[in-house]
Amino acid sequence: MNRNSQVRSYEDCAAGVWDGTGFVVSLENPKEALILTNRHIITTGPIRARATFYEHDDLPIWPVYRDPVHDFGLFQFDSTELRFTPPTAISVSPPELRVGTEVLVIGNDNAEKIQILPATIARVDRNCPEYHDNYEDENTFYAGAGSNTSGGSSGSPVIARSGNCIALNAGGAHEAASAFFLPLDRAVYVLEWLRGNPNQIPLPPRGTLLARWLFQPFDMLRRLGFTPEQEADVLKLSEDAAMDDRQKGQVIVAEIWRGSSGSVTDPAIRNWIPYQGFAFGECWYKLYESVTEGFENEAPYLAVWLHGGDWGNISKRDLQTMQWRMGRRTIWMVPKSPKSARSPKGWEFQWGCCHKKEDNRNDQGFIWGHLHSSFLTAFAETIGTVAHRFQADRVLAFGYSMGGFGAYQVASWSPEVFDAVVSLAGYGLGTEDPQHERFRAPQPQSGQIFRDFVERYGTRMAKVPVVLAVHAWCDSLSSYNDDCEIIWAVKQQARREGFAQHVADMITVPECLANTDLPYSSSGHDYYYASLLRNTSERLLWSKLRTALWSAPRRQNWGRGAKRQWQSPRTSWSQHKWARRRWF
Repeated sequence: MNRNSQVRSYEDCAAGVWDGTGFVVSLENPKEALILTNRHIITTGPIRARATFYEHDDLPIWPVYRDPVHDFGLFQFDSTELRFTPPTAISVSPPELRVGTEVLVIGNDNAEKIQILPATIARVDRNCPEYHDNYEDENTFYAGAGSNTSGGSSGSPVIARSGNCIALNAGGAHEAASAFFLPLDRAVYVLEWLRGNPNQIPLPPRGTLLARWLFQPFDMLRRLGFTPEQEADVLKLSEDAAMDDRQKGQVIVAEIWRGSSGSVTDPAIRNWIPYQGFAFGECWYKLYESVTEGFENEAPYLAVWLHGGDWGNISKRDLQTMQWRMGRRTIWMVPKSPKSARSPKGWEFQWGCCHKKEDNRNDQGFIWGHLHSSFLTAFAETIGTVAHRFQADRVLAFGYSMGGFGAYQVASWSPEVFDAVVSLAGYGLGTEDPQHERFRAPQPQSGQIFRDFVERYGTRMAKVPVVLAVHAWCDSLSSYNDDCEIIWAVKQQARREGFAQHVADMITVPECLANTDLPYSSSGHDYYYASLLRNTSERLLWSKLRTALWSAPRRQNWGRGAKRQWQSPRTSWSQHKWARRRWF
């Protein structure tokens, strides 16, 4: 069993403590024995790790290799320090991974020491699993089996009858028995290189394809324009090559990096662009483009994604999925909250809400903080500049949890910038929740802060054509009732100002979906995937958003510093194509 701790978030991994599995693969140098496990167990940042062996020996281990693409890595330890466990290495044999092979997955399922789960390899041509997480494997096949493994078994050896390890357990489904095994061809290459080149830097040389590839069967290829003649040519080549199995499909390009040598286009978007101010330090944002094939030349939406407590760890795959569901070419602007910048005055930020460290005791910074005018002004101007640069047809603000709070802040501060605001699990400044519930916020002070925020700022969102709030009634980390109050106030203000086409809607997430992100959670705050990415999100959010944008007024002649001019809805709508997408 491996137990790892990481005190700071780094790249694609958040700080935390977690358990996993690994197994010894090399004892050639007993002082530098090697353990094979998953990359998402080792992570890419500085960690402290210990290994508990079969006879309860507990030793420190050190990461020596993390694969930059595939989900495997290697720990090193001193096997001479083992007192009770005989040092034994498991042989690795990738060629034995075949359909029908009976295997045992030996690991620490659910963090229980040594669990043995039987399975039969059902397929070996699966594309890499999509976890909707910060890190996902690519450009390799995976094997599939119904071993019913769960958390803690990541890194378990998949053992065949020969006693050899033929694959590495890498992941599985939450609500099914499906498990995903990583083939070990690349792991064997790295292991042999490390054995032959001890203590050598740089680490094993490798190339890159500069693209993400997917396997598609012939049936799917025909939908993408693959002709019967081309299919016949491919089958003929496989016969000429005397392949054991009939060719079942082809590998296609799914994503390319704009501006790389694998792309045929010029770089149009730069990454890590700063915006700064004296009072809040330097902040950063990234730009991505996602487009459905056939609509590369249409005027894009600019969608601003405001992160929550994950501090910006949203995957490109999530952005791509949201664009696909929105059905429009989209430029994604993904900024960082000023918390990741060091404020010169010692402020801590929840987007535009700033407070001192002592004000955030018991997570009450959103109550005792105040809106930082310099940051919100600079932030809104930056969004306007990006919208002008790309001649955006619509500008939308999305945010989840703290990001939902941020979406309310920037939209109420500069409502003329936005066409739509979508706040998921959001909240406002202060709260009206009773003092004995949820936040333990002192009343009536906190309630007065909230009412002032709604009256002074929240009602300004009546000038934004579409305001949608998505919230679970049972959410224990952000107030459903406060969100309802914000939407109600926006509706009333829009009615007073005569905005007949204004849309403000409170979308209630069913209780059965409130914890679907983390099935073992009871917070009611874990519905990011259900409300944005999974099929449930189509009916819950995306169909409503597309309909609202269809009828909402739109701006014209956008320019930096220009005021919004209202006109009738456009007469045509780019058809929402559920087709192959390209990602740049």
